[in-house]
Amino acid sequence: MGRRHADDRADALRLESRGGGGNALELTLCRRAQDQTELEHEEHPGTTPVDADAPITVRALTAADAPGLARCVYRCYGYTYTNDFIYYPDQVLSLIDRNLLRSFVGVSPNGEVVGHSGILREQVDARVAESGMALVDPRYRSHHLLGSIISHQAEAVQEFDLVGIYADAVTVHPITQKANVAIGACETGLLLAEIPEFTRFRGFDDEPRDRGSVVVYYRATGEAPAREVFLPRRYRALLKSIYRQLGLRRTLLDPKPGTTSVRSSLHVELKRRRGLARIEVECAGTDLEAEVGHRFRELCLQRLDVIHLDLPLGNPMAMAAVGNLCKLGFFFGAVIPELHKGDVLRLQYLNNVALDPDRLVLYTDEAKRLLEAILADRHRRPDSS
Repeated sequence: MGRRHADDRADALRLESRGGGGNALELTLCRRAQDQTELEHEEHPGTTPVDADAPITVRALTAADAPGLARCVYRCYGYTYTNDFIYYPDQVLSLIDRNLLRSFVGVSPNGEVVGHSGILREQVDARVAESGMALVDPRYRSHHLLGSIISHQAEAVQEFDLVGIYADAVTVHPITQKANVAIGACETGLLLAEIPEFTRFRGFDDEPRDRGSVVVYYRATGEAPAREVFLPRRYRALLKSIYRQLGLRRTLLDPKPGTTSVRSSLHVELKRRRGLARIEVECAGTDLEAEVGHRFRELCLQRLDVIHLDLPLGNPMAMAAVGNLCKLGFFFGAVIPELHKGDVLRLQYLNNVALDPDRLVLYTDEAKRLLEAILADRHRRPDSS
């Protein structure tokens, strides 16, 4: 085989045998997209603050703005932002065309994109969506721009017919936490070490750091369906407190183990660049603990830094299994209402990851109380329910 040039397409294949469970094929495509702006060759505008009176227009992103959005991301994060698609204008516009994404930008008088926030949903029929990709050019961080951009998301909420929005707010600084609190969002958990250590927040701290954590927020934007949810004994008090703040129509019940011939169904999502894996329990059977344990051990051997486990709060068998699942090392992460056509309890596991809780910048007392409860749960005895 001839020598490959550095800018050639490079493919990687990984085949995993799972015995009676079949085979898993993973394909990695490393490419240099034709439409990605050559950001590293641009003259960097620096971080000198722009006068606070400078006019900024906040509006929906247009096709002409997409390359400017990529430049703005680069000014904020370099090439370390974990949602790769935002660097590629064609991918951003494709998500908008497929009715999955609505993006809103702050634009300077000369047409430069200097801020952004978007609403992204997993499927076109999803009733909740993620508010994310919130960023502001370092030169404009004294303009209170992020709150103005987020306030424009109401039109996307109406268009998508959403009953709620959830968001992850970084703990490197309090800006995105403040923006979520200002619009009435409630804290529902913290996901520790979710952000890769290579992520850089320009204008805040460019020094090497450990993996970063996020506060999870939820804001009701419509009338969510009334639902029954089952509170595992381990988290009964914590979940009651969170649901009290959310104000959703929920009947809180105690879970009881059941008997069923249905086998558990799990979906595993790998985000290797982020060092993150997520196990979603789609259907809980009597074999749930064994199935989760099997996938969990596989992911640990693959050296994923963080593993999330999503459990349906409306399934009594899944909730009855929480105590035993936590014996694997999982601990409380967050509640995300209506995520998969019902409320989700997200547990988390850190795979030998360094974490310094004192470095987390938390904006509210509620976030601090949640962190205290989560750290206590992480260090709880394995045999404690």
